[in-house]
Amino acid sequence: MSLPAKDSRSLLLEKLRRFSRPASPLSEPPPKNDTAQPGRAPQIAVREAVNEETISQLAQELKRLGAELRYVAGLENLSAAILQLGRESHYKRIAVGADPILKEANLATGLQNFQDFKLILSDRTPTPANQIREALSKCQLGITGCDAVIAETATMVLSHAGFGGRSISLLPECHVVVAYRAQVFISLDDWMNSQSFTRATLPSCTTFITGPSRTADIEKVLVTGVHGPLRLVLMLVQGGD
Repeated sequence: MSLPAKDSRSLLLEKLRRFSRPASPLSEPPPKNDTAQPGRAPQIAVREAVNEETISQLAQELKRLGAELRYVAGLENLSAAILQLGRESHYKRIAVGADPILKEANLATGLQNFQDFKLILSDRTPTPANQIREALSKCQLGITGCDAVIAETATMVLSHAGFGGRSISLLPECHVVVAYRAQVFISLDDWMNSQSFTRATLPSCTTFITGPSRTADIEKVLVTGVHGPLRLVLMLVQGGD
């Protein structure tokens, strides 16, 4: 037999009162930082220097995750470093992103000078917009820049404005991230409290990449390269201060 609506409502309210806890008083808001600029996180007084110990920590964490770290003396040597990687692994089809560091290195044009690559896909390649994703899926090597590298977790922070979007870092077999040494931060807090981090310019999509793609969804067996690249290489360029 069902209870009248009024009795049902009363029972429900009684149960809610019985199991509810008194709300804790609201804490005082943190003091306002009058020196902070609109759209930018408050600046820390002194940022810890990225020393050799931090770079060593980054290298060890990348190795633990199954990723690779390669050093590049300067942007003028980046094309040669990509060529060496391509020859070692027999990569013939590559995609180059439109990140500032890649444009500064004039990478897409520089790689055209080598006969090793059959296809170099970039924002300079005349490819219809509706065919870019299919073309990227046929590339073996995808090259992007990044916003920051977090040393303690070996995480690369990527935004996806420009040519290729997320696809250039997801579809090719190998993903190469090019970053200046000055873009390495000790921790996520270190980056978010630096002048490199500006909330006002954050894109609608930011990706945090920690190691090659891997999953253990099926029978708890770890498999790499299922949801993204099988291989992740960080090329750290000297300079960028």
